[in-house]
Amino acid sequence: MRRLLLLGWLTASVSKWHTIVPFLEAANKPGSHGVMLDVGANDGGSTLSVMKGLCKWSFANLCCSKKAPPPVSSLTFITFEPQPKFRSNLVDLHAASGLCDTHKYEFYPAAAWSETTNLSFVERRDSRASLLEAVKVSRKHGDRMTQVPTLDLASFINKKLNWTDLNFLKFDVEVAEYSLLPNLLTRGALCPFDYFFVEWHLLFVNESQRLEAVALRLAFDSLIEKGCPPRPRGRRVFEHDETENNKLVKVPGLTERARWQNGHGYMPTAPKSGDSKA
Repeated sequence: MRRLLLLGWLTASVSKWHTIVPFLEAANKPGSHGVMLDVGANDGGSTLSVMKGLCKWSFANLCCSKKAPPPVSSLTFITFEPQPKFRSNLVDLHAASGLCDTHKYEFYPAAAWSETTNLSFVERRDSRASLLEAVKVSRKHGDRMTQVPTLDLASFINKKLNWTDLNFLKFDVEVAEYSLLPNLLTRGALCPFDYFFVEWHLLFVNESQRLEAVALRLAFDSLIEKGCPPRPRGRRVFEHDETENNKLVKVPGLTERARWQNGHGYMPTAPKSGDSKA
């Protein structure tokens, strides 16, 4: 298990930087403005790393340094995280990073969802696995329930993001992706983004719904490409199937469907009405 966790962490880190670096390279062009939306920020580590790395990684037009002229390009960092334990750190993230006022930072102490309301939230010992109860996963020993505000993410994106900016989405919402991404797609809220980093958590999906969850995962890139107007620079979609959350996870119906598609066996039974909710 430790090896799986380490492998998952390493592959996530590599995949994440494969997305962030091209985004920063594009935003580094003089006069550019980029927006990094971190949904499911946890302790803000990913966003803080980017903030602190602008000078270290030699993005000269984004670098805030007393030894250099003010940046000629700018970034806006936006984080979403409902867990109260991280609130003070996330509020102070801009100050902790040492960023100058050329770059902006906004923190929303809410869970991203399909509507603005209050929902039960499952806090787990491993904060990275905490999640909304609305996604209906099995409870674990040590789970603690609390109420958190949610924010209609599609509405937020459609009002907040500018199509002329460079937009980056980091999306790590602990199994809520299977409910939230279709909502964002059908409401056009994924279309303004140029860069995506999406984490998938198949392990926590109910077995009866895993086949359609896999289908969403496999079709996601194509759905964005075919469902959204083209972006001037194209789009880069990186999807991370973290090992311990996806590999060796039983998917009822997958083998039967594959056999039938390849000319063997019988047509798989259609899912029962009501089984389609993730």
